[in-house]
Amino acid sequence: NIDMDGVVDRVVAAAEETEEDEDVPFKIKFAREHKLTKLQLSNCWLKTIPNEVWELTHLVELDLSANYLKKVSKQIGNLVNLKRLRLNHNQLSVLPKELWSLPRLTNLFLNNNQIKTVPKEMRNLANLKTLDLSSNHINDFPIPQSSASPGLVSLIELRLRNNMLSTLSYQALSEMTQLQVLWLEGNPLQSLPKSILRKPAQTILAYLKDHKQVKARPAIEHKQRPTRK
Repeated sequence: NIDMDGVVDRVVAAAEETEEDEDVPFKIKFAREHKLTKLQLSNCWLKTIPNEVWELTHLVELDLSANYLKKVSKQIGNLVNLKRLRLNHNQLSVLPKELWSLPRLTNLFLNNNQIKTVPKEMRNLANLKTLDLSSNHINDFPIPQSSASPGLVSLIELRLRNNMLSTLSYQALSEMTQLQVLWLEGNPLQSLPKSILRKPAQTILAYLKDHKQVKARPAIEHKQRPTRK
């Protein structure tokens, strides 16, 4: 007996895959031919980023959110004009160092991935204004100060909620003098009162400075949110 339901499912899946294969290359080709500054490849069921994307050096905004990406090519360093990058709602755990060298990047969305560590090279993003790392597996946010890199001196909004942060030091955030929004909810930080979390970013920083370091409560299981919207 032929499993007609299975046949239908395979036909539908093949049709969807074909549609994706036709749509994504068309968008990339159109962006290249018309020198578009914005490319949206969100919800395209991508498992890898087409190499042709890295040839679009005129891009200012790139949206790759809500896909199935597990890695990003080091060729992302080619996109020197990029200001806004969305890689949220994927399956990323590691990012290439070339990402942290994009000179004009102002908005970076990495929320809802599988990132565990924050690389020190992130300090190179001196023009970054918004950084969203919410809903990952981050258990430390060191960002050590260094005279070799400017630091996140332009950062206005930092989102770190729903991670696994057990401690948070004032030193890690002290150079962010422009910070206005700091989201820390959903982390196992014991000594940081919930009432403080609702305060402006500079109030939180002042509290951290006075208390030097927020200590953790016993480790708890962290549940990752779904990786798709």
